[in-house]
Amino acid sequence: MDKRFDTPVILNVIQLENEERWRRRLRQFMPYLQEVFREFWRDTFSPHFDSKCPVKLKLLQAESAGALKSLLFRSGNAVTSDASRCCLFILDIMVPQEDGRGEEQEINALILDGRPLPDWLDLYFPAIPKLCLTRLGAEAVALPPGWKDLEFKDSMENLDRLKMTFRRLFRKWWDSPFWHELKKYASVDAAESWHTPGHNAGNAFLRSAFQGDVYQAFSMMSFATDLSVSVDKLGDLSEPLHESPLNQARARTAEVFGAHESFYVTNGTSTSNKAMLMTLLRPGEVVVLDRNCHKSVHQAVALSGAIPFYLTPRLNRRFSIWEPIPLADIENSLTAACGLKNCRPRLLILTTCTYEGFLYPIVKIARLCEELGVLFYADEAWCPYIAFHPYYVSGEGMEAFRFDAMHGGAHFTSQSTHKALAAFSQASMIHVSANFARLLESNGNRKWNWLRERFGHAGRGSYDRFRHELVEILRYWHSTSPHYPMLATLDRATVQMRLEGMARLEELLHLVQDLVSNVNDRCFSQGKRAILDMEDILGPHSASTLRADGYIKDPTKIILGFGSEKNCSLFKKELEGAPIQWEKSTDRSIEFLATLGTFRTHFEALKKLLFRHLDIIGVKKSLLRKAPKVTLFDGGSTLGTTPRFAFTGDAELIHLDEAVKEGRVCAQMLVPYPPGIPILLPGMLVTKSAVALVNDTIRRKGAKEVHGLFEHKHAFCLRVLTRVQEQNFKRKHPMEASIIKRVNDARASVERQNVS
Repeated sequence: MDKRFDTPVILNVIQLENEERWRRRLRQFMPYLQEVFREFWRDTFSPHFDSKCPVKLKLLQAESAGALKSLLFRSGNAVTSDASRCCLFILDIMVPQEDGRGEEQEINALILDGRPLPDWLDLYFPAIPKLCLTRLGAEAVALPPGWKDLEFKDSMENLDRLKMTFRRLFRKWWDSPFWHELKKYASVDAAESWHTPGHNAGNAFLRSAFQGDVYQAFSMMSFATDLSVSVDKLGDLSEPLHESPLNQARARTAEVFGAHESFYVTNGTSTSNKAMLMTLLRPGEVVVLDRNCHKSVHQAVALSGAIPFYLTPRLNRRFSIWEPIPLADIENSLTAACGLKNCRPRLLILTTCTYEGFLYPIVKIARLCEELGVLFYADEAWCPYIAFHPYYVSGEGMEAFRFDAMHGGAHFTSQSTHKALAAFSQASMIHVSANFARLLESNGNRKWNWLRERFGHAGRGSYDRFRHELVEILRYWHSTSPHYPMLATLDRATVQMRLEGMARLEELLHLVQDLVSNVNDRCFSQGKRAILDMEDILGPHSASTLRADGYIKDPTKIILGFGSEKNCSLFKKELEGAPIQWEKSTDRSIEFLATLGTFRTHFEALKKLLFRHLDIIGVKKSLLRKAPKVTLFDGGSTLGTTPRFAFTGDAELIHLDEAVKEGRVCAQMLVPYPPGIPILLPGMLVTKSAVALVNDTIRRKGAKEVHGLFEHKHAFCLRVLTRVQEQNFKRKHPMEASIIKRVNDARASVERQNVS
């Protein structure tokens, strides 16, 4: 056995079948199924190891839907250990009624927790393959949407055929086509290279007296797989319709993540956001977005020429944390924006989860957007994993919903695969939902006529045209020399999440829970809490309101709180000495990310350090019971021009304080980093609050932490439009100036309503 594994890794095959004959037959077949899987594992995951396969398949059987639920869940959304290791459901397409009496019924007709059984399984286990078994004469039973794998039960009597079937299905479900072909080319098929890249499979490193150590450090495969589009058999990132291993991998990714189509991006989610918004928006159109979106979203708005209608964020001054936008604020803003004459918004953009882990109730927001004829774009940079565990399901019965964008009803999402999954930095994905494809190609609601006209062909809405335009925009942003190993990690991350994503997340959630309970229990005797939950951060009242609307906090974003700036600063020095590197910090909080690569040893090291410093960590519970001081941020939501005009127009540099006094129009971004949320944006009127935040960041962290700041002779300057350019905008762009006035008035009205 591979020495990396002390004990075998268990993957569970779960069968729903009421007839003992077929249950017994599958039990008899399990040794052969293990044999087929062992062959598949060696070919796909470990071709260089001669040891035994460390992964064991285990069969678990249930006779009814109720028994199946008991097998999978302990209580609420807490899964059993058997469920967390589930890799495959084998389901009879005809199932018994729950009381065991009467005739069998189709699987679609069986209700569990108020939902049809297939819908129930897709809600809680969307990424796990489902193989339906039928019998001769029952082929006409309609499978649920997306359930494509069907096999006759009688084939179970034919051992050779059944083995051949599972060989094919294992590759269909779990193969990594791009990685497999890339590795094969590098190790077997590689031709003598007379093409890019210039290091020529590593020769420029290996045969250099000065670069040999680099070759040894990165190893042979790093260089051998760093190829170019000249090797066209692997696929081209710019040709998504061309049949290739790369596009087979993308199709697998779409299936696993619940998308209609998925696109790989090698320049990070920043590029994903820019490409998507430039595809969807046109100059002068209104887009509703969180003022605290990542800077790449604001850059995309400027590049597209759109006019932003900002959702005003709330700043929690106790911990210097930006809170999520309440559902009522989103509804009020969307309603007001849709009431604007001749300039209805085209798109809503939200970041979910936020940097601190707050997840929006996607399904409620998606329903509102569909009613209003507004597209919904969810930036999921920080949570590409939430489709892979039932923890991220809320509600009961038909009202239960997932928090991930594709299953929650959003039209598009971008994900930073590299931020939390097993992928190289800059590896990102764009997912387009089946819901969007349906809207685009239907002839229903007139509120969507604008969409069908925008991406129309031959008099109808055309998804093919949308894809074509997105690919064209991606060509503007993609390098023509993408990093093939990075693409391979996107392919493999997909397969890993389908096979063991739920098990890893289950382990991670338990490790987080253990850390929180142990540390907070130690702090309890001192009347403090150290690791903060939703109520601790937002205050009991605000947290209760958000929870009632369906918001939750992702526990894998671990927020450590402090009672003073001094204590927070002292503990950072202890972390540096450990050494332990955190994700981000404010003056009274430090955030740690628990990801797919965070294991028990990481938690133990952090826990020991926390135990040694109980005197300086934590916030008094008496303080947490009081509502924190929260203010609507007025630091720059009023527009003077469009972002694009301000960014591209003639500008001058003036001192920060002068920009406030003179009420100038900002022509750049100022971005305290991390997390990349701008304080000032192009087109905005510079305000006292925004400059105060910038000056405070300079005071606490230094000018280098504010991206975009111009420093000259110890003075800090800002790029603003010249007065002539301000007048030119109103004179040369009267229509856009009129829309901006209406947007400013409507946004100010909504803000007054939200405050009241």
